[in-house]
Amino acid sequence: MSIVKLISVTFSITITFKVEINMQNGGVDHEKLQKLHQLALESRSRAYCPYSNFAVGSCIIGGNGKYYTGCNVENAVSSCCA
Repeated sequence: MSIVKLISVTFSITITFKVEINMQNGGVDHEKLQKLHQLALESRSRAYCPYSNFAVGSCIIGGNGKYYTGCNVENAVSSCCA
């Protein structure tokens, strides 16, 4: 089983942001952390949140070194978060 390093970026309506980093096995070097942050911000720009107006973007590094991104997508019935 591979260990996944995670960074999640959320922004509130007041434009403050919170970065959560879960570092295991030595953590993430500065360059990877910057790339994770940038990709999470880019992913956030693709969020569809007409009801909550709370865009969420996230990015993880898989055990294979690939970066995977996600964002929240809302509809009238429910919300699916990154």
